[in-house]
Amino acid sequence: MKKNILLCLMILFQSCAPTLLVDKADLAKIPKGSTKVVAYSPYSADEAFGIVSKNLAQYGCPVKSNKESMQVICDGKSVEGGTVIKAMAYIEPDGDSSKVTFSGEWGLDAQGQVMMSAFTGVNGVSGSSKIQWDGIAGTKPCIAYQNLILMARTIPNSRVKYSKN
Repeated sequence: MKKNILLCLMILFQSCAPTLLVDKADLAKIPKGSTKVVAYSPYSADEAFGIVSKNLAQYGCPVKSNKESMQVICDGKSVEGGTVIKAMAYIEPDGDSSKVTFSGEWGLDAQGQVMMSAFTGVNGVSGSSKIQWDGIAGTKPCIAYQNLILMARTIPNSRVKYSKN
């Protein structure tokens, strides 16, 4: 009996460990309240558009792109912790190079909705919120923000910064 209780406690505490997709030292540099990840790319805006479109598709995103407005949208990808993200990349020229700004929304995927219903007793929990870094790596918004960072890092030779606006 004691072994079963100990096993249950170990599983419970392991599931409470924060999800770190990005190194702790890098996470410490993100200003609390940041909503955007900006990649300064050495590529032209047209080249960056192609790179971002291809990389988001390889990342597992259902991609929608609009070359005219220079936007690439990840239209819902389930990520860690029962979270789904809808991310947008906006590409703009910056001299001979480009600036790619990633932002988006997060919500609960099907697994997250089941877990929330089991926890709260309320069925049909849904909705979305703006992705924002709140400084606590294991929260759903921060898991979503870490995924934006990973998306930005797929652009070769780019410098990644964080922005609140």
